[in-house]
Amino acid sequence: MPIRDLSRLLVVGLGNYSHPHTRHNVGMMALDYTAAALLGSAPTWRLSKSVGGHVAETVLDESDVQGMPAGWTQHVVFLKPRTFMNLSGGPVARAARELGIRPENIIVFHDDLERKLGAVSMKAKGSASGHNGLKSMIAALRSDVFRRVRIGIDRPVSKDPAAVGDYVLQRFSDAEHAVLLRTGFPAAHEALMRLISDG
Repeated sequence: MPIRDLSRLLVVGLGNYSHPHTRHNVGMMALDYTAAALLGSAPTWRLSKSVGGHVAETVLDESDVQGMPAGWTQHVVFLKPRTFMNLSGGPVARAARELGIRPENIIVFHDDLERKLGAVSMKAKGSASGHNGLKSMIAALRSDVFRRVRIGIDRPVSKDPAAVGDYVLQRFSDAEHAVLLRTGFPAAHEALMRLISDG
C-alpha cells in the first residue's frame, strides 16, 4: 500500500471468497462494480499477505466526486477479505492498522436479508443485526462505528436457520444478476460517493 501521505478511506466488500456470485457475496460483487467504475474496467487487485485479502487503491479528486472543492483529494483503499464471512474482521482490522485508518473511516458493502433484491440503504453504526461478517468486524475493530452500505438479497420463505444458511449460499440466477447490475450495484456505488462527499 504505497500511498501514505493523504487521508485514507477503507472500503470493504464482505463475502465468502470461495463462494463467488452467491447471495452472501453481494457485498464483494458490489465492490468489484464500484472499483471498476473508479479505477477502470479492469482494476488491478493484488493479494496482500499481511492483510489477508485482495487490495486495490486509487486517489480521488474533485473531478471524481461531485461538489468537492478544488484541490480536494481522498486516498481510497478497496479490500476483499480472502476468508470465510465469519472471519472477515481479521483482514479488515489488519488493513486498518497498516493504514492508520479509524473505524469511522471504514465503509462496508454487505448483503441484507431484510431488503428486496437490489434495494440499497446506508447505516452509520450499530449492531450486526445477526450478520456474521459484521459481528466479526465489530469484534476485531472493537468498535461498531464503521459505516455500512446494505444491499438487499430478499429473504427465503422459511425462517429456519438452516434454510436461511442454504439460501445465502445459492448463486444468483441470470435474472437476479441483471437486477443487481441495473439497480443494486449502481445504487451501492452512488451511496459510496454520497458517503465520501458527506465526509
